[in-house]
Amino acid sequence: MKLAEAIIKSLESFAKPTAANDIGKYILDNHLWDTKGLTPLATIQARLGDFIREGDNRVKRIKENGVYFYYLAKNEQDIKQVVIVKDINTDKKKKTVVNSYHERDLHILLATYLK
Repeated sequence: MKLAEAIIKSLESFAKPTAANDIGKYILDNHLWDTKGLTPLATIQARLGDFIREGDNRVKRIKENGVYFYYLAKNEQDIKQVVIVKDINTDKKKKTVVNSYHERDLHILLATYLK
């Protein structure tokens, strides 16, 4: 089986968006793709990115906390409902950060300006 087919088959078995490492482990554990390379997980992650860059409509991804999660486009309606509910719950927890400066921190800036 080719790698692209193995990725599509593995994504069909996941009901929610899944990280590339989990997809790679599933493919290797179930022997969906036979490889002799030294870094098969990196190859699978790169191929997942190729789906997006090449504009393949079968695979979609979302980014959450700096991590990409992949899912099949045919499951998009179910995924969007879960993401919308999660976004509503997380909007309440935003914090305001106030930057404060001490006088000695600004002394170097003032001295350079006066020169």
